[in-house]
Order: sequence, then structure tokens, then C-alpha cells
Amino acid sequence: MSYSELYDRDGFEGYLSEKEFLNIMDTINCTLFNYFPCPMCLCLGYFLALPTLGLSFLMPNVCVRDAEEQLQNFIKRAQKKKLADKNLELVLRKKCGTSWLEFRKIGPPTLTNSGEVRS
Repeated sequence: MSYSELYDRDGFEGYLSEKEFLNIMDTINCTLFNYFPCPMCLCLGYFLALPTLGLSFLMPNVCVRDAEEQLQNFIKRAQKKKLADKNLELVLRKKCGTSWLEFRKIGPPTLTNSGEVRS
């Protein structure tokens, strides 16, 4: 599982540089890669599903829960350290087996076209 690292130049203009965006997304994707269930854990969950009457599916769920917790922790840190000053908010949205990240604009842009901070 990973989130797209495609930078929307028009959407982030004045808010977030491409380098900052890629840094945030790379950290998020690395966090998910480190905490998401390994293939062996997923296979064991499926292979043992019948003998355990489905309880084996809880094994991968523990890892998924840890991955989501670490992702939420990173989002909180990024919000405090990087995004609040740029008038952006990062939100994890989940719905029916899928998830996505939303960058919300909460104020006017803070950067000029050249990437300098507006006063």
C-alpha cells in the first residue's frame, strides 16, 4: 500500500513546494511499508482461516492497525512542524476498504511564486 507522489503544481502553488510535498509523501509511504503486514503474515491469515474459523485474519489486522496509528502520528507531527505555517491541513480519509490523503487549504498561500515566504 502506498499513496501517490504526483505533485499538483496548480493546487499547491503558494502553499507547498514540490520538494516539501515529496518529502512528506516519501515519509508516509516508508512508514506504511515498515508497518504494513508482510506477505507471510497475510498468507498465514488466509491459509489458517478455515481451521481457525476466521480468527487468523486478526493477525494481519494488528499490523494494519499499527500502520494506521503510526501514519496518524506522522500526520500530527507534520501538521505541527510543517503544514500549520503553510496554511495547510493533512487529513487521512477512510471508506469501505480504501483510504486517501487530503491536503486542505485553511488560509491564504504563504509562499510567492519563487518559493519565498510572504510577509
